[in-house]
Parts: sequence; C-alpha cells; structure tokens
Amino acid sequence: MKKGLMITALTVMILTSGLYAIDLPALINNAELGDVSAQLELGVRYYYGNDVGVDLKEAAKWFLKAAQNGDGEAQYAIAYMYQGGEGIAQDSSSAFYWYMKGAENGNTDAQVETAYNYYKGYGCDADLEQSAFWYRKAAEKGNKIAQHSLGYLYLKGYGVEQNNANAVYWFRKAVAQEYESSYKHLANLLYDGENVTHDYEEAFRLYKILAEQGDDEAQFNLGLMYLDGSGVTSNKAEGFIWIKRSAEQDNIDAMYQLGDMYKWGIGTAVDTVKANEWYDAAEEMEWWYWF
Repeated sequence: MKKGLMITALTVMILTSGLYAIDLPALINNAELGDVSAQLELGVRYYYGNDVGVDLKEAAKWFLKAAQNGDGEAQYAIAYMYQGGEGIAQDSSSAFYWYMKGAENGNTDAQVETAYNYYKGYGCDADLEQSAFWYRKAAEKGNKIAQHSLGYLYLKGYGVEQNNANAVYWFRKAVAQEYESSYKHLANLLYDGENVTHDYEEAFRLYKILAEQGDDEAQFNLGLMYLDGSGVTSNKAEGFIWIKRSAEQDNIDAMYQLGDMYKWGIGTAVDTVKANEWYDAAEEMEWWYWF
C-alpha cells in the first residue's frame, strides 16, 4: 500500500513537471544551483530509473534537498524513503518529521501518513486525536484512504467521540470512490441500523459485491438477507446457496445456520444427516477457535 501511495503521488507530479523537458546534465546543473523543481525531478528520475539507472541514494539526496527547500512532494518522498530505508538509513523519527512537514505543506498523502504514524506511534508518541485531525484534513480533500480511516475512528471512538452516523458519512464517501475496505463496515452499519437509518438495499448491494469476491462474512449476511427479504425479494433457495458457500469457508455462524436449514428444510430438502454433520463441524471449529 505504501509503495502504491508513493507511485500515485509522484506519477501525478511527473505528469505535471515537464519530465524530459531538460536533458540530464542541464537538470543536474539547475538542481545544484538550487532549483527546487529540478531537485525534485532528479529525485523522481533516479528513483524510477527514468532516463538514468535506478539509484536510490541519488534519489534520496535530491528529494532531501528539495524537501529542505520546502517542497511538499519531496517532503513526502523523503519521508517515505526514511520509513523504508530506501537509499538512506531507516529512521522512523526522520520519516515522521518529514511527513509532518509535508502534511503542514498541504500534501494529502503526507497528511494520511502523518495520521497513520500518530495512530500507530511510529516515530512519535501515539496520539489518536492528532491522527483524527490529519485524517480529517486529507478526507476533506477527497482522499479515500483518509475517508475510510476517519470513518473507522468514528466507528470505534478512537480520537473522536464515537458516532455511527459520522462513520456512515465517511464510509459512504470512500465507497463512492470504490475503496473496498469501507464496503463491509458500511454494509454492517446500514444492516444493523444501530444509531443510523437502516438501508437494507445499499447493505445488500455491498454485501453482494463482497460475497461474489469470496468474503465469507458477506456471504453469510447476504444469505440471511435473502432468507428474511431484507433489501431484496425473499428467496430461501438463494439464501441457502450463499450460506452454504460461507459455511464451506468455515464461517461458524454459517455452519450452524446451514445445519438449521438442512434440519428444517429451509431453502433445501430436509436432510438430518447433513444437518448433524454441519452442527458437528461447527462445534469442532468453535472448539479450535477458542483453543
């Protein structure tokens, strides 16, 4: 994830920086004369091997110079390199320092990383209120990772007052950008309806996406929604299919539910042998879960 973040940020910067507009010797000369954009571009070229061989030490050198000259992209980039020990000695404190500089400079990716470091206590003392502060900064700019993370903080009451309605708001923002980590959280909130308005249709849509990708919890919940007709026309045979898929992935709740369905003939023919097999399997799985 971190690698992807850096590539995303720097790719945008590359597309707007006039890469290759200046040949390498002239670019180096400009960078050595203190041209910040040239320093940043050199860092990018050496990091990715664009028009030069990959040289992480040179990339770190030029990112650091541009960072010291106040460039937010470079501050994010050198923090990333400090964090991973790429081309420079790994140093969590220095990584945090430069993430914070980039965050204060308005770099959205740096704001996300600053928030994450505060959340985990990487290179700084853990501070959930500061984590929420920086996630909010990035979330309000449309960063989907920050939107998801802020939703999660509201869901758990970490660094903010617990508030399911606010969690729904931010998860919905992230889901609108197809950030799949938010799908299940949002679906659960809308399905359970605890301190939020039920929206079974949206919950069903999200569970179905996840279920089709193989998520056993989503498969179980989707099956239940088919059984009781929440957000979809009741279809017990379809509910049986999804609950069976979940049970086959060792979801204990689904295994017990499947046993009941075989026992009572819900969505399938009565089969007491299979019912008992699934009850036994669920009990054994539950035993291993606790031990």
